[in-house]
Amino acid sequence: EEDALMFSASSVLVDIVEISYDRFPYILAVTIALVFTVIAVAFRAALAPVKMFFTVVVPLGAVFGVAVWIYQVKVLSWLGISALSSPDGAGLFWGTPIVTCTIIIGLALDYDVFLFARVVELRRLGFDNVSAVRGAVGLTGPIITSAGLIMAIAFAGLLLCDVPMNNQIGFVMAFGVLMDTFLIRTCLVPSVLTLAAGLNYWPQSLPPVSKTAADLDDWLRDTGAACTGSAPSSLPIVAPMG
Repeated sequence: EEDALMFSASSVLVDIVEISYDRFPYILAVTIALVFTVIAVAFRAALAPVKMFFTVVVPLGAVFGVAVWIYQVKVLSWLGISALSSPDGAGLFWGTPIVTCTIIIGLALDYDVFLFARVVELRRLGFDNVSAVRGAVGLTGPIITSAGLIMAIAFAGLLLCDVPMNNQIGFVMAFGVLMDTFLIRTCLVPSVLTLAAGLNYWPQSLPPVSKTAADLDDWLRDTGAACTGSAPSSLPIVAPMG
């Protein structure tokens, strides 16, 4: 009887949950370390990943906070939409953070890298940091927005499923992509990149600032990017994976 209890389905599930969450911090640490190392090497900017770290932590905290609010506290249960609530006696599925966390990190950094690549290119052309950030946001805006909407629609398809676990994973992914597309990319990332601007590019050497915001407006107008959002021919086209 004791052996049967030890190897019951409930005890196995408890062991899986404990082992998964025991190893989860190590998975996150290794993932973030490897990704940020690649970013630092690719851009030759040792401290840029430190700034991008904040653009990843904030949306992660917000996304899972809202998920707990909806599926654990069940604040939207009055709507009667099963996809936006959890069954009686249940809450946020234990596997949702494990399944979605690293994917959200990858998508968030994908858009951040795409934006930062434009910032570096404009700064190398001689624009000051603020102008480079402003120009990068304008140049990448249409592409990132389109990519984010496509990914969000794809993930939101899981909300049409009758399986609560799939509903939660779909909501977390769709909400995370939308937050990164419309809030993090447009507000947080530009703010972080304009603070302590020298840390964005250290230790690489860049040409002295020779162009200002007025020059950026003229440059965008001459290339037609201000109206179409297309990338000028002098900059390489890099599209986000999402």
